[in-house]
Amino acid sequence: MSDSSIPFFLEGSFNFLMPERGDVRRLFVETERTLPMPQFIHLDTEEATPISGYPILMTEGLERLRQTFDDYLDLEERAQVAIERRVSYDKKAYAAAWARYRTILEEITENVITSSYGRRLPSIFWLYHSIGVSRRIKEVPKRLVRLDLDVAREKGDRIKYDVFRRYLDRVTKLTYDLVHQIARQTNEPESELFPDVLTRMKDNVFILTEDYIGPNLRELAPYFNGYLGADGRAFMEALERTREWHGEQLWEDDDLRAAVENLLGVDPDAWGDKLLAITGYMKFLAAYSDYEPERLLSPEQVDFYERLLIRLKEYELLVAYRRLFIPVYSRDDDYYCRSPRLRTTGIRPGEVTLSGATRPMDFLAAWVIEPRVERFGLIYDITDFSDILSILKRDGAETQYQSFRMVFRFQTRINRIAQAHRLHLEKYLGDGAFYSCRQPERALTVAVFVQRYYKEALARGFLFDRGLRMALNYGEYRLLPLREGRSPRDLRYEFFGHGVVELSRLATGKSAQGLEETRTFLISMGYSPEAVDAFFRPMSQSAVDLLDHEAESRDFYAYVNANGSLVNEGIVATEPFIDHLSAKRAYSEVHEPVDPTRPYVVLVVEDAGDSVKVGVRKLGKAKLKGLGNLPVYEIVDAQDWPASTLQETRGKSVR
Repeated sequence: MSDSSIPFFLEGSFNFLMPERGDVRRLFVETERTLPMPQFIHLDTEEATPISGYPILMTEGLERLRQTFDDYLDLEERAQVAIERRVSYDKKAYAAAWARYRTILEEITENVITSSYGRRLPSIFWLYHSIGVSRRIKEVPKRLVRLDLDVAREKGDRIKYDVFRRYLDRVTKLTYDLVHQIARQTNEPESELFPDVLTRMKDNVFILTEDYIGPNLRELAPYFNGYLGADGRAFMEALERTREWHGEQLWEDDDLRAAVENLLGVDPDAWGDKLLAITGYMKFLAAYSDYEPERLLSPEQVDFYERLLIRLKEYELLVAYRRLFIPVYSRDDDYYCRSPRLRTTGIRPGEVTLSGATRPMDFLAAWVIEPRVERFGLIYDITDFSDILSILKRDGAETQYQSFRMVFRFQTRINRIAQAHRLHLEKYLGDGAFYSCRQPERALTVAVFVQRYYKEALARGFLFDRGLRMALNYGEYRLLPLREGRSPRDLRYEFFGHGVVELSRLATGKSAQGLEETRTFLISMGYSPEAVDAFFRPMSQSAVDLLDHEAESRDFYAYVNANGSLVNEGIVATEPFIDHLSAKRAYSEVHEPVDPTRPYVVLVVEDAGDSVKVGVRKLGKAKLKGLGNLPVYEIVDAQDWPASTLQETRGKSVR
């Protein structure tokens, strides 16, 4: 993550932090490991401006976490007041309150650590939880007034930080114990499991004790009194005098103005007091000839201010990240949110429904982020790819190199077609690839364009000329996060599960591949294709009567033979894919061929400014390995079908 990308999603004005001047990189050397990047949250139309942030599912468990923390903190405050008054307090109730909070915190901590896989879920949780914690701890002195006015007046600030230290020690020990236990089970380094943000919260007292700090630092009066045990008024007054002096110098001193303009590259009139938030600038002023350390900040106070400034910048950065949390609610299997941040996206404020692809974080769920997704999938496969490679291998290195270049150009062009229609490449499969998307018309349009490009490639001498098979489905997939390094950029998601298996079976088009795989294996071992074919000819001839010779006379075809096996040398789709295509009315016209030999429903599908005409017909139920009987449909490119052979129909079902 570069500093230049920070303003893109961080909102609000900064009193101390300056992302444009590289503050983020200086604060966190390994920024990407410390600060989790927000994600785009799309609305149900998936066309409006997306929201950037962290979608958090509001559940009863989160409400229970908040309530148990409030109960614990209330009894912690009562215990501290009792200690100051030297009276007893209900230790059993106090221990029980902590136990209730600890129980749910342990469950969440274990979930976010074991489900993280490099996604920094523990840091995201503590960023979220720190919102409520900081608001409650900030108000400790005010709540103490209701318990004992004298104690609150004399020692309220100190008690605030005593409560903070005691709480932080407890949650840190709890987290360390769980990290140690999980590290032994998973053989992961403990440093990789412990939340980096919690470490920052230990080092920076402001993160869990304040929710806003203004440029004049008035909110830090309890910090000076209760945490540092010092009178902050002298420092505040000296800082204010320094600010006033600096304003006068900027107006009167041409040398200072020139230094600001030429060395810092900013307009002194526009920046004004904001210059004091630049790291090192106060030290520069203190060395100035007209600086008066007796009246302004002393050398010791300048050093303290510079150290304090780093903490304030770090605090503002994490507070800005806390503003990115989007409360998400569930209703009737839909997700919606009500967030004031929607106003910044140009979307009308109020309740909005989110895309069905949204996977909000549920800290009380074992997986935190639901691994199951539903997508439209497309897979293509070059027919007899391994067989052709085995033959080309005997033709010499130059032929092999030529075939490599052809496949590279072929797959590159297909990837460009997919990108133009917003399909996401999930994985290459050697002689094919697997893509996913959220709209059926996108996958259907790409399938037709890929088939057309394959015909063009054959006309230019593409060596893999035995056919191209494609399959489309709408199904359930599982996302497995895989880490290939320490950086979040090394994190990728691997699709697996039923949806991938289904596409693979549809693309190969066979219930079992033993015969073909054995034939290819023997050829790769050096046996001549003629000898192998002669050996398998009796078995091949027994299946000749199962061929659909009329279908196989076409360039691309698909059918279910008499044995129930799917023969796919074209484009096939599952019934759920066709159902979603029909339900979304993802086509502008429906036609039916006049010619009864073409039992297709013809659709005109449009996507990304492109329009394709396709024919759809049900093939029947195919027997596929591991899937049972699966209803399948053939899809053909109807671009060249004359308009005179089609008649528009109304109310005609695609199925």
